[in-house]
Amino acid sequence: MSKHWKQFSWRLVLTSFLSTVIALAIIPVKMYAQASTDGISPAVLAKANAGDAVSQERVGFFYQQGMGVPQDYALAVAWYRKSSEKGYATAQYFLGRLYETGRGVPKDYAKAAFWYSKAADQGETASQAELGTLYESGQGVSKDYAKAADWYRKAADQGDADAQYHLGSLYENGQGVLNDLDQAVTLYRKAAEQGNEVAQFQLGSMYYDGRGLPKDYAQAAEWYRRAASKGVPAAQFNLAILYANGLGVPQDYSQVAIWLQKAAEQGEAKAQFQLGLSYDQGKGVPQDHAQAATWYRKAAEQGNTSAQYNLAVDYSIGEGVPQDYAQVAIWLQKAAEQGEAKAQYGLGQAYFNGQGVPQNYAESYFWEDLAAAGAKGSDEEAYAKARNQAGEKLSPDELSKVQKRAATWFVAHPQKP
Repeated sequence: MSKHWKQFSWRLVLTSFLSTVIALAIIPVKMYAQASTDGISPAVLAKANAGDAVSQERVGFFYQQGMGVPQDYALAVAWYRKSSEKGYATAQYFLGRLYETGRGVPKDYAKAAFWYSKAADQGETASQAELGTLYESGQGVSKDYAKAADWYRKAADQGDADAQYHLGSLYENGQGVLNDLDQAVTLYRKAAEQGNEVAQFQLGSMYYDGRGLPKDYAQAAEWYRRAASKGVPAAQFNLAILYANGLGVPQDYSQVAIWLQKAAEQGEAKAQFQLGLSYDQGKGVPQDHAQAATWYRKAAEQGNTSAQYNLAVDYSIGEGVPQDYAQVAIWLQKAAEQGEAKAQYGLGQAYFNGQGVPQNYAESYFWEDLAAAGAKGSDEEAYAKARNQAGEKLSPDELSKVQKRAATWFVAHPQKP
């Protein structure tokens, strides 16, 4: 190794050392005490410390993402702020996002809107879209659909798929803009073709319903499938329904079960109930009453009245679960309180016979009266008969009181048309 090489090598080391000393002098002591900069390019760090806005944004991004350094949102905020105050739009967007999500700073929608506005005024697309969502939701700014539409349009015109979807939704619902289904379809399609799964689902729904487009189940299935493949539970459920009815796709119960399972596992209550039915009936899956009861329970716990009623039936006959009249009454009560006439009738019978609940003719009359009022077809006569049987067990005073109670319930729970 030559003497000259050694001298040159030490000169490089000394230069690097001096750069680090300069950097330490520029970074505030408190910030540096928390920060590891080992994974950040010395050149980028030096430029950031010298006040270069682009480099400051880069250093903030490294800390936000944990790229080469420990993830530290507070340091990301500090660096983004330096860059933002120099007017760098990208940093302003990221600073707005951190205020909106409450990472590294307390959540503050007003400050998020402030920084988004700074960036949006410079044409920063993502900030324009985010500012649109704040105006649409009224977070950090006064709710204003017209301003939301203006900001969404600016971002949509630059090809932002989320903004295209949201602007399409405003056109579909006539919020901040005139109701225009043609515009809604156009914007949904632009967003959907870029892979926006919510727009794909919405486009599928418009084909399914024939809103703004000719009814076309095959197209509905196509767009539902795209959204379903990206994990949208409502699209998975709707695709299952198309397979169940052979609309736009061949009828295929195994496909029904596959898509119901995917939606059910994401907590879609309607899918959980329908999957329970599939297991009960052995359609697309092996018949399994225990699995049926499991899925009914998941849906029932989310308030699905049909699942609550079916779970009560399972407990009544001991199918998939042990026979348990107390559980029957519990689940009938939950469904009955939501206006399910069959459950009201069943609960009235439970009180009349004292099964799972103490025998109580007034309670029986109350629930049978509600059931009779909500009954349809042949059930109306059966439910009225059960009500009258309970009424025969009551004194005139008791009957008057329970009838008033039922009338009060009807006022608080108007019948759905």
